[in-house]
Amino acid sequence: MEFRVLQRMTQHKGHVKNLYNSPQMEFRKQNRYNEVLPCNQIINLMCQLVVHSRVVLKNLPTTAPSDVGPGYNEELNYYMNANYINTFVRGYGDRAFIATQAPIEYTLERFWQMIWEQKSRLIIMLCPEESSFYWVTQSANQREFGNAFQLTFLQEKQVSPGITQRKFLLKNLNSDEQQLEVTQLQNTRWEDDNAKADDDHFDDIDNLVKKIKKFRQCENPSPIVVHCSAGIGRTGTIIAIYAILESIERLQAMQEEMSLVDIDDSILEAYPLYRKVRVSVFGAVRKMREQRWNMVKKQVQYNFIYEYLERWIRKNLIDLILFNKDDFGDNSSKSNQDSSKTFDQQ
Repeated sequence: MEFRVLQRMTQHKGHVKNLYNSPQMEFRKQNRYNEVLPCNQIINLMCQLVVHSRVVLKNLPTTAPSDVGPGYNEELNYYMNANYINTFVRGYGDRAFIATQAPIEYTLERFWQMIWEQKSRLIIMLCPEESSFYWVTQSANQREFGNAFQLTFLQEKQVSPGITQRKFLLKNLNSDEQQLEVTQLQNTRWEDDNAKADDDHFDDIDNLVKKIKKFRQCENPSPIVVHCSAGIGRTGTIIAIYAILESIERLQAMQEEMSLVDIDDSILEAYPLYRKVRVSVFGAVRKMREQRWNMVKKQVQYNFIYEYLERWIRKNLIDLILFNKDDFGDNSSKSNQDSSKTFDQQ
């Protein structure tokens, strides 16, 4: 029932009603799915884009559009199917993530141009390999995208059974700027439209949350790029989980100065007495859907957020309240068992 209410409040037919009547075929070629668009509205038949949280390329890609015709909208030259996503700690959480689709052949150069322009050092890939292989491997360790970007393979290792980590150097061939080291974390066993509440899946999410936290704690962190296939279902799920945990952690850390913590009111009810914090999953996902359409696409993904948070609270919130430990992101089976044993002995 809760998820159905959320859908009715956030899904609008106006989002796509003009798309299929548009003469802008160039626009269609840049989207993996034409019903998943990076803006809140599309107005008139010329597909003029309403800029909201949408990521706009700063420079013109070197790969020229192939079918520029009468009435062509030059804004499409700077178009990406991607949105900035804020977390819920105001100021600190601004543009923390970029949610985007998996690159397709037509958008490979644009994808790496976005990484370069945003100085994004972490890519979270939440799906098995897509048809468009957008990175390089040890065997084919260098590749150019358009006439602008060169990607060089550095290393690959298995972080856990479900998480593969790769590192690359990204070079702008038209700039003297220093090369950018980029880390990619791929979850290889999270199937589309699914979110299994089992130990393996929880452990995979734990590893991703820890890595995201590490990058977010860097000085002047850049946006973390997250994609699955469409960039809304699995992408929305992991961003929602991290953003809610980040809010809880910062509230707990500043519990004596609760009035100084600026958390979005739509997701929070906080009580300074005895460090009680209540976060609304409904409010969190609704807020994310204001930034990218249909984030957390499926009921099973929405349910998984609750399941993961329940598991996390059993371990981490007990430690925070009773033992003042900070294990944000540690939600492993072993940690839960150890916590239960310790708590029972009190």
